[in-house]
Amino acid sequence: MELALDAGADDVQDEGDEWVIYTATDQLFQVVGALREKGITPNGAPKLIYKAGNSTLLTDTETARSVIKLYDVLDDYDDTQNVHSNFEIDDSIADSLE
Repeated sequence: MELALDAGADDVQDEGDEWVIYTATDQLFQVVGALREKGITPNGAPKLIYKAGNSTLLTDTETARSVIKLYDVLDDYDDTQNVHSNFEIDDSIADSLE
């Protein structure tokens, strides 16, 4: 974790069975190179992702249902490669949507 941060990473998060390193696009290969120099190899190829800077908390059940339905339709569309979003669903209504 410290090695990645020293190499220029913005954040390192423990995701259970793996670590996820967040860095600016111009620092990606520098961070990967520094980790490889120390003998640490990533599980997969480094990839760029889009992470929202601001998220929107959905607290209304009907709005959350509509947004999830739209997300699923976009994700299921054949020409869609990735779907990015910035919404979070309030814990109090998340269980009722399943």
